[in-house]
Amino acid sequence: MSFPDRSPLRVRFVEGPEGGFREQEFDLLDATQLLGVYMQFANGDVDGTRFDAESTEGLDVVRGIATGAGACRLLDHMEACQLGLAREGYDCFRQGQSMSVLISIGPRPELFGREPTHE
Repeated sequence: MSFPDRSPLRVRFVEGPEGGFREQEFDLLDATQLLGVYMQFANGDVDGTRFDAESTEGLDVVRGIATGAGACRLLDHMEACQLGLAREGYDCFRQGQSMSVLISIGPRPELFGREPTHE
């Protein structure tokens, strides 16, 4: 996997609501932080979380981890709605029979203090 020649490659997740809301930001160019995100998916510790990224590259990495280490499958919109998991602006992934995670469909640089760029 090649990373862009810039830093950081930031993603953030929000946990909740059962465990209360908690936000955490990761720089995926930092190997330790990348491993942390990988292990959260591999261990099934992402139920009810929402991931946003500063860039398309960050979203690609999170989606790759979700479908690889996390063995998550992307739900179609109708299925996500039937399960009460649909949220505007996010793809819903299912891990196992009952765990779910939301991943933004597009970059959200404004969450990281940057203005969106129009590519």
